[in-house]
Amino acid sequence: SCDSSFYETNSVVQPAVALRFLDFPTLMVYGICTPNEIKFGKGKACSFQMRLDFLQESLKTVPLYIMYVDAVKENVTMLASATVDISSMAEQLEDLLNKQSVSKRSYMMVYDAVNNPVGKIDLSINFRNGQINSA
Repeated sequence: SCDSSFYETNSVVQPAVALRFLDFPTLMVYGICTPNEIKFGKGKACSFQMRLDFLQESLKTVPLYIMYVDAVKENVTMLASATVDISSMAEQLEDLLNKQSVSKRSYMMVYDAVNNPVGKIDLSINFRNGQINSA
C-alpha cells in the first residue's frame, strides 16, 4: 500500500511496483487506487533456471530491488525505493533437496529520494525446486 497523500502530491497516473533481481527482466505490478490507499493485489511470479552455486552466491551479494514508480509508458518515473537483503535465503537453498520449498516474508517501507517513508510493501519470496517465485 502507499500513502494516498503521496500519490496525490506526485500526481501519479499509473502506480506500479517494479521488482528487479540480478540481470532478469524487471517485473511490474500495477496498482489499483482506492479512496485511502493504492493496492497492488497479489503480485507476480517469475520462474528461471540457474546453477545452485551461482544462485547461492548471488543471494549473498546482490539484494532484491523494489521501486515504486509512475509507470506512464512515455516516461516511467521512480518515486520511491527499497532494497531487500535476501542473503539469509542462500543457506536455505540446500533444504530444497529435502523440501518442496523455502520462503521468506517481510514487510518493509519504501522511501522517496529524501528518505521519507511513503509506503509499505508486504513481500513474499518462495524458492521451489531451484526456481524463485516472487509475489
